[in-house]
Parts: sequence; structure tokens; C-alpha cells
Amino acid sequence: MEITEAEVVDAAATMVEAFSNSRTEDYFACFDENATFLFHPEERRLESRAAYRSIWDGWMAEGLRITSCKSTNRRIQLHGPVALLTHDVETELDDNGTLSTSFERETIVFAKNPDGTVSCLHEHLSIDPVQGQ
Repeated sequence: MEITEAEVVDAAATMVEAFSNSRTEDYFACFDENATFLFHPEERRLESRAAYRSIWDGWMAEGLRITSCKSTNRRIQLHGPVALLTHDVETELDDNGTLSTSFERETIVFAKNPDGTVSCLHEHLSIDPVQGQ
């Protein structure tokens, strides 16, 4: 069962929209339970959706909110049931009233599941060397 570009575009839009509005349940529904994550601020690879969710819940408890996320400069590469999405990400954050903007690059690996849905299997986030963080 091959993944299509339209399915990747839809899955990415769903993920970015949920992230942009700090909608935790909708956001984490985009990830396979065994998804892995490499985020530049973290000391280690996160080995599961639950590991990322634990960190996310801590951020939310401390008052962090994502107020906007823009995805630009997208490239989608299809490989049978798997697709790679690379893009530039501009994220606006509200950390207890302190506003900031981060500029990052991201790779997301999507896969088409046997039931026809699409999930994220891996996410890698790095600082945009041109824009900085």
C-alpha cells in the first residue's frame, strides 16, 4: 500500500495545525506509539511517543504554549509506504508571557498503516543555521 503525496500533505497539515494550537491529544494522535524523536534541545533520542508526551506535558505544566507554527520550503519524497517530509519551521511560543520565535528545520518520516491511515514514525528537528533560534 503506497503512500501518496496528498496523504503526506494532509498528515503534515493536521500535525502542524494541532501543534500550532497546543492541542495535545490531536497532536499526539499523529504519531505512531513507537515513533522516535531527535530534538536539538534534548540530550538524547526519545524512544517513543510516550517519552515525548512526558516532556511535552512538562512544558505545558510549566506554562509553555505554542501560538503559531508555519511550515515552508517543503519537499516530499515518496518511497512505497513511507515518505520523507523536509521543511523549514517557524514557531511562535508563549512561555508564561514571554514571547519568542524559533527557526528550525525538520524531517518527518510518515508511513501508511495497514488500515490506510498515515502516522509519523520519526521526527528530527534542528536549528536553522541561517535564521538561528
